[in-house]
Amino acid sequence: MPGYEEILDREYEIEHCGVKYKLRPVKAWLLRPPGRPGIVVALFKLPDGTAVRRVVMRLPPEVGERPVAERGT
Repeated sequence: MPGYEEILDREYEIEHCGVKYKLRPVKAWLLRPPGRPGIVVALFKLPDGTAVRRVVMRLPPEVGERPVAERGT
């Protein structure tokens, strides 16, 4: 996984209300719920001041982790 600095320095194409923007994220964080693959969420500020969150990366499941569909069997 790239570091947070690399994620924050990259431009992403964000679509909001049918308009596409090329923006850099203001903030990024990792969400990794138990038993699920993780995702990286980024916060973007649009030119009109609106803040939107988008998933910018999906992480592969951890090695040795069972898929969610098999849990509880």
